Amino acid sequence: MKSMLWRKLALVATSFVVAAVMLLGAASHEVKAASNSVFSDVKGHWAEKSILEMYDRGIVSGFPDGTFRPDDRVNIDQFVKMLVASLAEKRPSGKYSWKEGFTDRLSVYQKNDLLRTGFDLNDLPRSAYWAEPYLQFADAMNLIDRDERLYGGKFDRPMTREIASLTIRGTLDLLEYPESTRYALLGLDGITDHHNIDEDLKYSVGSAIVKGMLVGYPDGSFRPKGFITRAEAVVIIDRIWNEGLRKPYLPDLSNQFSTIETLFDGQKRYVVFEKKEFVEVAEAVGQAALKSRGYAEFDGKFAELFDSKETKMVYLERQNSDPYFFETAPYDFEFGITASENSYVFAARDYDLNESVHKEAVNHYLNKMFGNDADKFKDKFFSFAEKHATGKRPSPEDYVFNGRDVRLMMDTPTSVVAHISVQRR
Repeated sequence: MKSMLWRKLALVATSFVVAAVMLLGAASHEVKAASNSVFSDVKGHWAEKSILEMYDRGIVSGFPDGTFRPDDRVNIDQFVKMLVASLAEKRPSGKYSWKEGFTDRLSVYQKNDLLRTGFDLNDLPRSAYWAEPYLQFADAMNLIDRDERLYGGKFDRPMTREIASLTIRGTLDLLEYPESTRYALLGLDGITDHHNIDEDLKYSVGSAIVKGMLVGYPDGSFRPKGFITRAEAVVIIDRIWNEGLRKPYLPDLSNQFSTIETLFDGQKRYVVFEKKEFVEVAEAVGQAALKSRGYAEFDGKFAELFDSKETKMVYLERQNSDPYFFETAPYDFEFGITASENSYVFAARDYDLNESVHKEAVNHYLNKMFGNDADKFKDKFFSFAEKHATGKRPSPEDYVFNGRDVRLMMDTPTSVVAHISVQRR
């Protein structure tokens, strides 16, 4: 999350009005059709069902002449407005409130950010630019990044398919999870014109394809520079909340080094590694976690070991109730593959391995890393840790174990860490 997000939220008006035109329309000149009418130009349209459902939910509306104009281009700002509106539910009273499916995914910090925005779909501030409140809110909540160069600071222009992938990325990362980079990029194998995608958008497009949010055309192309229509925009919004409407592309993993990663919230995703060894180490980390006699959490390539589940739950309760609580999790040991996949790591707060409930788990991981040098590593690591425990501030120490470069160093005031090279000498 961006720091001090609320500073970005100096909303442009001091007086607030109920702006129905901006609240419910895809643009400032749209109006809400009468509840007992239908759009004159959507019957039989391929997106008719989604259009009418999004209309009933108050996410989109039509024009004064009773049309929806499904095949007109949609602007980026219009789409952002739909995106923000989809995070809320329209109550029988006609008022809007945030969907539980949205607020449930927010951390305590994000919930505080949500409150700080002061954003209320029922009472929008007056603005010279009708979309400003929506853009400010989406930016503050990290749904979009207004400073992203690919937007060019201009949102009142037609949205291309590749920009659509960027615009929905933050919402999907929040409501679900971000796809692992290599797996997302494999999604581009399903289209023939991926070379036409802006280099900085290939991850976003690939992620949208493997999630089934955006699909290619019958001829195999994606047409990244092509424009999104109002109907397509509505279907994309519908797919965010209705996974049954998605058409995910499943990359061929038969020649890839891949595994399935379980995230801390229980969701699963594919992870594709650069090297076979990463898969082997990830499996060893998972096996090690199972050997702990305390409480272990394993996300597919990294494990955290606690003396008990209660210790972790007390920490989470404190973290979720106190926005100014920034202490790291009170693990005894953590180890695995770093997020950047440029090194392995082993960190400890518990310096007495022989008496630890995680002794077998730790030994399993270290034996995988260092083989016959595992005992030598433990001698040096825990000797370094003892210096730290006595109040000294030892300088980093460098060693080679089992052909791997290892650097021992202080991690936090209460922990030490070993960074282990991926490459062997």
